[in-house]
Amino acid sequence: MSPREEYFVRSLMKDVIDQEPYYALVQCRSFDHAMLSTQTLSLYQDFEELALLYIHRKDVAFFTLLSDDSCDWMMMMDDNEDHHQTLYQNTDSLSKHDSNGMVRIVAIPPRSNSTNVERHWIPQAYFHPTLFPKTYQPASTNDIMAFNMTDFALVHTTPSMLWLDRRTTATLAFPTYREIHFVLFIDVHTPRAKDGSFDYDSKSYHETKTAIDLFYLASQQHKSLRPLQDVVFLIVPSTDVQILKTFGVDIWSEMDRHCTSQRMTTKDQTAQSECIVEDIPQLPSAMITSRTESSKYMKVYHLDLDKQILSKKKFPSTNPLSTFLNTYFDNPNALKPTIKSETQVVSHDKKTPINTLSGIKIATANTFESIVSSSPHMHSIVYLYTPTCGHCKRFHIIWKNFSQLIDKMNWKNHLHVITMDISKNDLFVDVSVDYVPAVLFFRKGAKDHPPVEMILEEDVIKGGAGGGGEEEREEKRLDHNLGGLSDAKVIVEWVLKMLDKEELEEWKRQTLIQLEKEKHEDDLKEEEQKAKGGTSRP
Repeated sequence: MSPREEYFVRSLMKDVIDQEPYYALVQCRSFDHAMLSTQTLSLYQDFEELALLYIHRKDVAFFTLLSDDSCDWMMMMDDNEDHHQTLYQNTDSLSKHDSNGMVRIVAIPPRSNSTNVERHWIPQAYFHPTLFPKTYQPASTNDIMAFNMTDFALVHTTPSMLWLDRRTTATLAFPTYREIHFVLFIDVHTPRAKDGSFDYDSKSYHETKTAIDLFYLASQQHKSLRPLQDVVFLIVPSTDVQILKTFGVDIWSEMDRHCTSQRMTTKDQTAQSECIVEDIPQLPSAMITSRTESSKYMKVYHLDLDKQILSKKKFPSTNPLSTFLNTYFDNPNALKPTIKSETQVVSHDKKTPINTLSGIKIATANTFESIVSSSPHMHSIVYLYTPTCGHCKRFHIIWKNFSQLIDKMNWKNHLHVITMDISKNDLFVDVSVDYVPAVLFFRKGAKDHPPVEMILEEDVIKGGAGGGGEEEREEKRLDHNLGGLSDAKVIVEWVLKMLDKEELEEWKRQTLIQLEKEKHEDDLKEEEQKAKGGTSRP
C-alpha cells in the first residue's frame, strides 16, 4: 500500500480508529507456589509467550496480579447479573486453586474530547481450561482445550473492523476457528482525480465512507447483542482482485461495457484512449461467509446496498447492514445462500452449450448433484481443476485417456466420468479439497457415503535407532499429488479398489463381454476382407 493509499484508508477509518477501546489481559497468580500444578505452570508460560506475540499491538497491555487467596474474585468483576449467569456457568465446582492462572480481559474506552467524561475498565471475557464455558467455543471445536489462550486473546482483542491486508490483518481474520466473516467490499478505484490523487469530495468517496460508518455501527450492535459470538468484520478494497473474484464480485464487466460504449459514441481521441469511470455500480456491497459445524460447507450470503441510502447526507433510520446480520442470526431461513456456478459450459467457439466432451460429463455447481445422483446404480468419479493450474493442463490428457479406458472396458454404464472447474463453481462435498488437480470418487447412492479423494502415496523407508535397527516403512503423500501422474491406468487401479467383491466381478465380466464383442467384430471384418480377396490381418 502506497503512502497516498494509506492516508486515504486512514481518512475512511478515522472515526472508527478513534473509538476503538484499549485492552488489558490480566492473569491472576497465586503466592502459594507449593500448590502449583503442571497445568498452572503451563498457563503462566503461555501467558508470557502471548505477551511477546502481542508486542506490536500498542492497544493491548499485559499484567499479572499476585493473590494470596483464590483467583475466583476475577470472575466477580461484572455487575450485570444476566451476563454473570451466562459467563460463569461452571464455577460451582471450583476448588480454591482451580482458578489459578486465569486470564481476564478488560477494556477501557478511548479518551473523549470532553474532560468531564469518566472512563472505567469494563470486564470482558475470561479464559481458563477448567472454567472455559461451552458458549465460548467455536462450534466446530469438540475439545475444550483445542481453543487455547492465543486463540482466545485473538478473538477478543480483534479490532471492531479489519482492513484486509495480506501481510498484517489476514492472520487475525482467517485462523481456522474463526468461522463467520462479515465482509464489506468498497470502491477505492473511482474516488480519484485524473492525476491519481484521491478526491475526497467525490460521490463514491461519500458512499464508501457512509458504508464504513454503518458497518462499524453494525459491529458495535453485534457485540452488544451477542458478546459470545465471534464474527470477523472485514473490509475488502476493490484493489484486492483475487478476493473479489473468489467470491464472485464482478466489477469489471460493467466497467468494460461502459468504456466500450464511451469509445463507440465519442470522436474525441483522448476520450477513446482514456476511460474514466466515476462510480462502480456493484460497490459497496456486503457478504456473510459461514463455515460452522451445523453447515458442513462454507455458505455465502450477499447483500447489495442501496446507493440512494448511502448518497444521502443523513444516516438512514434503519441500518441495512445491522438488519442483514441480525437476520442471519435470528431468522437464518429468511436468507438464501449464494451459489457460485457457471450458467452453462460452452464449446471453444463460445456459442454451443455442451454437457459432455469426449465422453466426459461437464458439471457446474447447479448440475453437479443431479449428475452424480442421476443414476443411483452408478458410481461417479470427478476431476476438479482450475484453468490457472499448471499441473491440471497436463492432467487433462490423463483424464481423457482414463475416460477412453473406461469406455473401452465397457464400464461406462457403471461409472460417471465428470470434470468441474472449481474456480467458477462452488463444490459442496464432505471432504476438504486442498490441491488441484484432485479426483473424488462418489459411491452409488452418494448421499449415504462421503466421497473419497484419490491420493498418490510413496513408500518412505526409515532406519531404526543408530541406523542399525529394523527398517520401518511409512506412506507419505506426494506434494504434487496427481500433478505427477503419467498413466491413466493408475486411476483405473484405484477405482477398482473402491469396489466390493461382487461389483469387481461384475465389472470384470463386462470387460470380458466387451473383449468378446471386439474379437467377434474383428473376425467378421477379416471374413469380409477374405471374401473380397483382401489380405488377412497378420
